[in-house]
Amino acid sequence: RLDLGVCLLLAARGEAAVLHATGGHLGYSEAQPLHRAAGWWCAGQSALHSLAYFFFYLRAGGAASLWQACFPAPLPDGSLNRLGLVNFMGVVAIAVCGPLALSALPLVRRRCYHAFQRLHMPVALLFVTCCALHDLAILTFAVPGLAFWYVEWRGRGGRKGVLG
Repeated sequence: RLDLGVCLLLAARGEAAVLHATGGHLGYSEAQPLHRAAGWWCAGQSALHSLAYFFFYLRAGGAASLWQACFPAPLPDGSLNRLGLVNFMGVVAIAVCGPLALSALPLVRRRCYHAFQRLHMPVALLFVTCCALHDLAILTFAVPGLAFWYVEWRGRGGRKGVLG
């Protein structure tokens, strides 16, 4: 479960982070392969996690079990289905991960770079938010990366830069 969190930490990229950590020997262009690899690793881990639990719930009790475990459907006694609510955030996260990964494919990214650039950050933020609502421990790894990005963004005066 923390593999995704570690990937989120690595995927949070920033020019200043790389430059400060290496004493100025590496820059933005050297950080891109790490960001791409971490992003694909994150997408792969998310897909494997989702498929494993999909088959687990399906095998454990059939379609009814899957529905009740993955969607906030009311329980038979009328009480709040907390497991379904929490897992539904994971369902939304993997649904958002699909377009995020597809738009990052080299062929798509090269042909529609402006669309990729404008959508990547907000869709990634939605993915991280849904992941955090699915598993709160992910915030342990996501918050430092997001905070560092925010500090860099404020350092540029809130201007758009390479990071968006």
